[in-house]
Amino acid sequence: MVIDRFGDALVVTSYATGADAMARYAARVLAAGPPSPIVGPARHVLLRPAHLRHAPAGPARVLRGAPPDVAHITEDGLALAIDLTAGQKTGAYLDLRGLRREIAAAPLAGARVLNLFAYSGMLGRAAERAGATAIVQVDASDRALAFAAHHHVDDPARHTFVTADVFEWLPALSGAPFDLVIVDPPAMTSQAAQVPSVLAAYRKLYRAAARHVRPGGALIAACCTSRIERAQFHQIVREALGPGFTLDHEIPPEPDHPVGFFQADYLKIGWWKLAG
Repeated sequence: MVIDRFGDALVVTSYATGADAMARYAARVLAAGPPSPIVGPARHVLLRPAHLRHAPAGPARVLRGAPPDVAHITEDGLALAIDLTAGQKTGAYLDLRGLRREIAAAPLAGARVLNLFAYSGMLGRAAERAGATAIVQVDASDRALAFAAHHHVDDPARHTFVTADVFEWLPALSGAPFDLVIVDPPAMTSQAAQVPSVLAAYRKLYRAAARHVRPGGALIAACCTSRIERAQFHQIVREALGPGFTLDHEIPPEPDHPVGFFQADYLKIGWWKLAG
């Protein structure tokens, strides 16, 4: 189960129907605990039940208060909106906080940025904060991109939104290269037997993305599939990107996502640079 706090709202989600009762109990304990020194007590609690493999998740249930459909928070000075009732996971990927921070602080003045698997456009907002002037955001969800356009854009002239399957759209892309390409695909499997096919998909994806990075530019490669080990992922990306790319640095897990066992090391993010 996962419980995230956005302002004065707790959003609870579980990943197995047997954990729903435990999730409700944990939410009550947290809501009754000491109030946050920043935003006070948790006035609202929303439960998002488990998503079964062969059936859609049930509707979100209000356990306390009257949670808003959209919560507004500030993260490292960046204004963000969270789709509490219909967003993925609890509405936002808090484990990408470090990546948003790095993109917002990157030297992107006047840059062209390609944001693949953009979801609600938080990384695109961070790129705009850093000064990027042409940001192409691609995702398969019309709803997610509409949310991004409404909540995570300051200057609409800087953004282009494309609804498409990235795996099909990217190989056909042509045009000017980008200063920064962000590749943050969803988790592709939790089953060991599917790992070889996932690795093949990663090779194809990162090989296609590499062609759109300008000399001297950068590519962010992310993986949130726990079955793929960190060293294995970086090796696959290195092979797919080809000569000229070097791993500049990794973005470590945030303090509230500690890695204490193998499966907890699910999120791998590498910042790769292409020689000029």
